[in-house]
Amino acid sequence: MLIGSPKRSVEYGGIFLLAMGAFPLGPIFLTWANNNSAPYTTRAVSSAMVVAIGSLGPIVSAWIYLPKDSPRYITGLSVQLGGQVGICILTIFLIVWNIRENRRRKAGLLDYLLEADEAVVARLGSLHPRFRLTI
Repeated sequence: MLIGSPKRSVEYGGIFLLAMGAFPLGPIFLTWANNNSAPYTTRAVSSAMVVAIGSLGPIVSAWIYLPKDSPRYITGLSVQLGGQVGICILTIFLIVWNIRENRRRKAGLLDYLLEADEAVVARLGSLHPRFRLTI
């Protein structure tokens, strides 16, 4: 909508849709990463990585919205659209991966990990065969 129409009313509508889709993603991805990470040390690192990757957006946007592209900013909007499509593809991939991994665990394909001594099994965290990944 922002790229395809020069009308201000359509652009404002596009901004509202963009905000509704973009701003909730940070907490959703942070929660998803935390739910799929164990023990607490892995959870802390995954939380930091999600926040760090999410913080790259403002850094990139400072360099893609150039004054020469004013007032339509086609380059910046195109890069953002490509990033959003990439995030959608990555999310679909991770959902499919988690479904596959949960099926492998349910089928017992990771039960060989339980043959180690108790100290090793206790440290498996999210690699434990009974740990289920959230989708």
